[in-house]
Amino acid sequence: MSDEASINVSAATHARLAVLAAARGTTIQQLVEDLAEQADAGLASVRDTVPGGPAELLGERPGSQMTATEREQRVLQAAAELGLEYTVQVQHAGQAVWDKIRAHQDGSAG
Repeated sequence: MSDEASINVSAATHARLAVLAAARGTTIQQLVEDLAEQADAGLASVRDTVPGGPAELLGERPGSQMTATEREQRVLQAAAELGLEYTVQVQHAGQAVWDKIRAHQDGSAG
């Protein structure tokens, strides 16, 4: 059995997660684990390709690798410094911005 931890969320968020999990035929645990993997993959997709991108903004140096936990801690710290609650919506908005930056740098921006 793998190590497990609990995550405290509001009752409303728990209810939304339960609905999402049921709609996808899965559990809340699996839903959250899948979300974490997707978030990590999304960050990894731009971390070394965008100058000034997440890796640089999070304080990483070329050749160094932060763990997923370290990256998450830095993201939460940055959000708190900006007065933001780091929600899935904030994460998606941030990813959308990096996607636009990449598209612009690739010359495919509309």
